[in-house]
Amino acid sequence: MTLDFKHASTVEGVRFTAQVGIPGVIQGLFKKRETPSTVAGLVAADHLAYRLVHGLIQKYGPDPFYVRVAAEEALLVHHPEDIEFVLGGSPWPFASDPDAK
Repeated sequence: MTLDFKHASTVEGVRFTAQVGIPGVIQGLFKKRETPSTVAGLVAADHLAYRLVHGLIQKYGPDPFYVRVAAEEALLVHHPEDIEFVLGGSPWPFASDPDAK
């Protein structure tokens, strides 16, 4: 795996934020809230988020890639070997808030 990762487009980042990020926060990241989760189920929010991420993976290939989430870029890691690489490596360049530290 290379450290020169591809970047999803700005439009894809907006879509990712709208379809994955915001619904996740509204439903509750660690403890699901009942009413927002019920509404998300009625509009098939998880299915739409899955389809978006699956499409991005098909487009950008098997390696991780950056996608904008709100104002920041996040590395989308989706293959088990890549997850092991990220978790087994040092915090840099994978730290979530290197500038804040």
